[in-house]
Amino acid sequence: MRILLAQSARWRCLNLSIDFNSFGKFSELGRFEKLCFDERNVSMGQMKTLNLSISSVDPDHELFGALAFCPSLESLSYMFSFFFKESYSSEIPPQLSETVRSLSVLIERGHLVPETFSLLMDAACFPALQEMSINYQGLYKDTLWPQDKVTSFLLRSGCSLTTLEIENADISNDNLVAFLVNTPQLRRFNFYEKHTERRKIEKGFKVHVLDHMSFIARLHAYGDIEGHGDPHAFTNPLVPKLEHLSLCVLADWFNSDQLFIDVVCSRWSPEPSVVAMTGIECLKSVKLKVLGRTLKEEVYRPLIQLRKAGLQVDLICDTEH
Repeated sequence: MRILLAQSARWRCLNLSIDFNSFGKFSELGRFEKLCFDERNVSMGQMKTLNLSISSVDPDHELFGALAFCPSLESLSYMFSFFFKESYSSEIPPQLSETVRSLSVLIERGHLVPETFSLLMDAACFPALQEMSINYQGLYKDTLWPQDKVTSFLLRSGCSLTTLEIENADISNDNLVAFLVNTPQLRRFNFYEKHTERRKIEKGFKVHVLDHMSFIARLHAYGDIEGHGDPHAFTNPLVPKLEHLSLCVLADWFNSDQLFIDVVCSRWSPEPSVVAMTGIECLKSVKLKVLGRTLKEEVYRPLIQLRKAGLQVDLICDTEH
């Protein structure tokens, strides 16, 4: 550990994973953490990437203190994994950085983790943030999406997200819309659901399937679409700067191919004069994967024609799940 620390001036990326239950067996590991984050003589000022792995019942707060020693950090990730408890239960110390541009949050190996992401949102402030990824892994039940905490984080940070990825989160249509209302500069949006959710439905588990067709309707460039919300509720579409859209969704709620096609076609405006007049960017790529059924070529012919005109279209058939 001392040899490793002696070379810290050369570090560019640090992956730190500590099992706090092992401190009794590996006392030197505990000393390593203390040396890294308590002593000023360790050079971490040039660090660009930091990955923190928190996997314990009640991990020591000093791990979260790593951020304060990385004034040039650009990419930050948190991985929360719990074997003995449902979530991280302690208050997370302030997580502040003026330079972090990319944030990744992975929550895995828990059955109920409603508080972990919420606690992190309470503690975080990243004014320079541009890219954000939120990934839930494992089996979750009645996991509440902390929309108020997320909104507070975005407003507190004053950041302008250009890339957002949400994977396997139990987020309602209203909360998803509320999230995107606060990301007007978004250019790339990836929304992924997992086939494991479909398998649970097929096996008879009582799983609440969220319907996000109303969210898709809100992406329409010319306003809401009849039957998918209040046409007088808003005048502008969500994320007007959107250029790349990638969806992996369940067939159980994705039940209107024509709506999706209409939304994509409404966002196809390759002429710069149209973009300047409407303020709505032209889509550059669309990727769609519907878990549980095929996508009929004759139905999606309008998008295939747009592919010939320059739109990158990727339609994936998935009937195995």
